[in-house]
Amino acid sequence: MKIKNGLGFRMVNAKSIVYEFKKDLMGKTGRQTSTLFLSQIAALFLGVFTGIINTRVLGPEGYGILAFFFTITSFTVLFFRFGFFSASGLLIAQAKDERKERELAGASVIVAFLIGISYSFFILFLSFFVDDIFNTNVGWILRYSSFLLIALPFGMLVPQVGRGMNKIERLSLFSVIPTAVYLLGALMLLKIIQIEPFHFILLSIFSTIVSVLVVMHSFHPLFNNIRENLKEIWKKNKEYGFHLYLGQIVDQSTYQLDRIFITYFVNTTLHHIFC
Repeated sequence: MKIKNGLGFRMVNAKSIVYEFKKDLMGKTGRQTSTLFLSQIAALFLGVFTGIINTRVLGPEGYGILAFFFTITSFTVLFFRFGFFSASGLLIAQAKDERKERELAGASVIVAFLIGISYSFFILFLSFFVDDIFNTNVGWILRYSSFLLIALPFGMLVPQVGRGMNKIERLSLFSVIPTAVYLLGALMLLKIIQIEPFHFILLSIFSTIVSVLVVMHSFHPLFNNIRENLKEIWKKNKEYGFHLYLGQIVDQSTYQLDRIFITYFVNTTLHHIFC
């Protein structure tokens, strides 16, 4: 029952509050929020175990190499978005029917693949200089894994497509699958081979590839009207995506620079301690 007090505010009884909260929680938005939240908690929980395995198996020096590899890749890949993924996500959200959403998702996959190829060549080029610059021994790892790193930009595309299609439940899988696959794979590798940082790096990339394939397949992208949809993405990127990209670069340009500088001025072992 609602009562109006002397100050003009309307008071709502407890039953009404509980009912509205339950209604919101059981609705689509509530389910999506709960699923995404629980998936992130699960990913954090699994991440604790993967961290324990990484540090205890590899030791300070090995884990330092592992951490520096992912510092380099996670930092450099930020510059390879070019705004296309944000533009694609916005177009998908604005699409008037499901078929158009799926066609835009298919065109976005092609864009991400082309960006992935360019990123792969960049990593291959960088691998010939990184050891001299940072006095490390990760150049050969970057070189041999450069082809697989084509999948890395897809990690920035999947959330945009998921949000654009409003398929948060499927998107929440993207938080759990990589860590779960990595954890299971690490436990299997421990029983059959002597682990080196390179093995865990390949396993992590493989986990990302599996996650991208599973989640993107669940979006059912269509590869129809490719030229038309690519033109739309290009136009939206010029209007919106690239400007957002420039802002993100300015905002995130210092991302993980502290860890890069630690390796540059000291070594990867201290990088491990910092991580």
